[in-house]
Amino acid sequence: MNKEKFKFIPLTHISNVKTYVEADPIVMITLDEAIKSAEDVAKEKEIEAQSFYDTKAYEESRDCIWCSEEYKQLADWLKQLKRVHEIIKSWKYSDIEEHDTVGAFLKICEVVDE
Repeated sequence: MNKEKFKFIPLTHISNVKTYVEADPIVMITLDEAIKSAEDVAKEKEIEAQSFYDTKAYEESRDCIWCSEEYKQLADWLKQLKRVHEIIKSWKYSDIEEHDTVGAFLKICEVVDE
């Protein structure tokens, strides 16, 4: 593996971050795409687990089920993040000034606890 390909360059050492990111072949996805991707991987792992189970490869089947559950959890966390982001985007600065910071934080926590 070529180590130069994966060389880490701290963003503090780059004068124009936007140009650097645009010039690098980095794939940026939206939050919705990340949620869909996590859900798709979870489904694929469930199917893979079933195929392993059918061939009596029980340990591999169990591993796929665990992996599927992890991706489901990731999708759930991303959905919570999306709801929190939507709440914050809906706030106006004047709303935040009128309410205390603790109240705003508690509103976000309600989403996370759902």
